[in-house]
Amino acid sequence: MLGGLCIALSLILPGFGQVVSAVGLMLLCLVGMAVLLWLVILLVRKLVKNSSSSAWNLGSRRTLREARPLRSYDLATLELLQTKLTEKPQAKPTPAADDSRFRPQVWVSPSPIIVPPMAPPEKPQLSRADLLDRLRAIDWFQFEKVVARLYEKQGYVVTRRGGANPDGGIDMVIEKPGIQRAVQCKQWKAWNVGAPAVRNFVGALHIEKFQKGIFVTLRGYTVQAKQLADDQGIEMLAADDLARKLESVDARHDREILELLADERKFCPKCEAQMVLRTVKNGANAGGHFWGCSTYPRCKFRL
Repeated sequence: MLGGLCIALSLILPGFGQVVSAVGLMLLCLVGMAVLLWLVILLVRKLVKNSSSSAWNLGSRRTLREARPLRSYDLATLELLQTKLTEKPQAKPTPAADDSRFRPQVWVSPSPIIVPPMAPPEKPQLSRADLLDRLRAIDWFQFEKVVARLYEKQGYVVTRRGGANPDGGIDMVIEKPGIQRAVQCKQWKAWNVGAPAVRNFVGALHIEKFQKGIFVTLRGYTVQAKQLADDQGIEMLAADDLARKLESVDARHDREILELLADERKFCPKCEAQMVLRTVKNGANAGGHFWGCSTYPRCKFRL
């Protein structure tokens, strides 16, 4: 506010600005002189303090040097010191044999009881008979998955072509560098594989231009089917052969194979949807049971 008032007065009164400038210059000179004087006083004080402390230190050193006593020895004192240095120290008294202070003391801490960790119970391994029973108990869907997993563990790349899709007699194709095979799975439980089934598989191989194929079954095959397969270069795997191959890839410890063998669900061959057990309500078979597709009426397949 004061600065604004001064500016306003200098604009109104032309001579007021000169007066203000002169007063400000005088104040600036006074402030400069005061600062210079203050600095000179500080410098003088510092010089006086240093000179006085140096003089006091010098005097105190001289006084201490003059007041220090001088050590002097007479002849009797020197002989006494020589005697003390040359005489042997007295031996310590030997403790008594029954002194309790020198008896050995032994502290025995109780040993910790080390309990070995219990090993986890081993899972019972599947015998070959159990493995075959489970292969026969699962549905066709899980059976194809087990065969596919078997060849995957042998290092093949498996392409599934069966299931609910039209496969033309080929359920899957397995491949390795320089090796290609077509595989047909028949989980027949009541009858052996005959020559017509092998003949259809041979036709599918020629149509798809496969040189060799593998026919997997659980029940077995007839003599005619075996002869036809040998003539056409088809490898026939029965239940024992499949079980032996599963043992060679350590299927008893393969989590995916064990889950498939324990899966009791049934799947529709037409759409691969899960099937449910239904009861016949009407007709001559009323009260009986059948497997029907869970997507009914979209899929009407029944077993």
